[in-house]
Amino acid sequence: VNGIISGTPTVTSGTTQYYITAGNSAGSTKDTVAIAVTPAVTAPINLNYRFPTLSCVVGTAIVPDTPTVTGTVTTWSISASPTAGLSFNPVNGIISGTPTVTSGTTQ
Repeated sequence: VNGIISGTPTVTSGTTQYYITAGNSAGSTKDTVAIAVTPAVTAPINLNYRFPTLSCVVGTAIVPDTPTVTGTVTTWSISASPTAGLSFNPVNGIISGTPTVTSGTTQ
């Protein structure tokens, strides 16, 4: 009736060409529309920790450092083990705990 293409795709697909004809009693016109459906998942961006430098005191629990990030995160990892007593949560990226030894600054 109106030629509108609408809806919510539920599966991914490669590019498909659709040949569309609009017509009436006086004649018709044609066009081609290419539609591709890509996954909704995109890489997360803008990862930030509230405390980019944690100053800790042995025996005193730190305020958990909860990250913010734009997008969906399905895995978290850290390049080195945190100082003894601190932990990195691989489910949500939170750094927390109570340091038990002194250490220098580690990236």
